[in-house]
Amino acid sequence: MYQPAHFQITDQELINRFIRDNSLATLVSQTNTGMCANPLVMSLSRDKSGKLNLVGHMSRANPQWETTDTSQPVLAIFSGANAYISPSYYPSKQLHGRVVPTWNYIHVQVSGSVTFFHEAEEIRKLLQSLTLEHENSRQVPWAITDAPEKYINAQLRGVVGFVIRDLVFSAKAKVGQNKKPEDQDGMISGLSDDGENRMASLVLDNLNRD
Repeated sequence: MYQPAHFQITDQELINRFIRDNSLATLVSQTNTGMCANPLVMSLSRDKSGKLNLVGHMSRANPQWETTDTSQPVLAIFSGANAYISPSYYPSKQLHGRVVPTWNYIHVQVSGSVTFFHEAEEIRKLLQSLTLEHENSRQVPWAITDAPEKYINAQLRGVVGFVIRDLVFSAKAKVGQNKKPEDQDGMISGLSDDGENRMASLVLDNLNRD
């Protein structure tokens, strides 16, 4: 991924938090018929040695698990808030007019080696962990044990798990850090007026006052 230094994210905790908050990723792999990409929910997990892995699952009917060349790296792409940036946001437009539209976004790519697995108990553990991650903030969290055991067992047979190891992270937040402080302030106001409050907050969090 093209990575200008002022947009690069290197803080691993920030990257991990972003992945947790934006769990739906696109898994891209090389298959025997060409490139394949599917949206899949993934989460970070530490193995016994403490190394970070990405884990997820897909439908057994999805041909990606059968056709992926596991000798080649795969790529998981996580995308967050994004918004169009109008030149009209910038006070400098009124001064000299030398401004153009752009697009702000946050984007994380993770590459590594993938292994698919089929053991029902391992898939159950994976889904229990994933469910807990997304249900634990609810007043009455749903759990796999809330559903009939026979039904869950049937569902497990239709799922393939995967783990991506030897992770390489590339993270980018393009939120106006290369703009003058007054133009960043204008961006925050303009985005807020246009209802893009998530991006306005991200610009504010990364406001460059140097």
